[in-house]
Amino acid sequence: MDICIIGSGNMARQLLPALQRSGLVVSGLHGRNHETAAALSAQYQVPLIAQLKDINSAVAILCVSDDAIAGIAAEMGNFKGLVIHTSGSVPSTILSAFTNYGVLYPVQTMTKQGRVNFEKVPLCITGYDASTLDTLSTIAGLVSQQVYTMDDEQRKKVHLAAVMTNNFINHLVVVAKDYLLENQLDYEIIVPLLRTTMEKLTQAPYNFHQTGPAARNDEGVINSHLELLKSKPELHKLYESITESIQGHAHH
Repeated sequence: MDICIIGSGNMARQLLPALQRSGLVVSGLHGRNHETAAALSAQYQVPLIAQLKDINSAVAILCVSDDAIAGIAAEMGNFKGLVIHTSGSVPSTILSAFTNYGVLYPVQTMTKQGRVNFEKVPLCITGYDASTLDTLSTIAGLVSQQVYTMDDEQRKKVHLAAVMTNNFINHLVVVAKDYLLENQLDYEIIVPLLRTTMEKLTQAPYNFHQTGPAARNDEGVINSHLELLKSKPELHKLYESITESIQGHAHH
């Protein structure tokens, strides 16, 4: 079972070598950006395929942005193999023009730098039918130790939770860092706190206990913080909104 990778961005950069490390054969690579695709092709010794219609592997994995999936699928002509996309939020049925189609969604942020250890990355798979799901299970099981079978709706909900976990937390840390720097204070001051918070949330037994002024309903501290943020309406609104959310959650 050979695989062609379509795309040369962060997902392709990480998934291609992970497939190779797991013993799967990556027989081709196609990318819109010729320069990055050629570099990736040379780095991992995978033949470059110039035209989408020339792909004839058993499996094609679309490592492209959500908006590009439909257009690329339309250009693949009469491809007879299994077509997979890697999006968390796009339904598998966007590929329904093909005989066999599915989704392999890694619940992890992909970057250019470093190497993602796919063995530890949860993979959510969705298959058109039992046979497709069987092939997807084989591929996913070789790459990762955590494979979850789910439908499109479940995967979309996982993606939403992933956005809150990754993007929202990252944004809050950036906002806190910017606030410190604007006040001539060092970001390093809050790094140990951030590390402890992450350890509590990511190491079993998980500790989700909420601390701080919102959880204690300490109006004096909350109001003094809001006073500090009077000149920053966006940050004021963010602080107020999250405080209300914490207090609302505590009453559930």
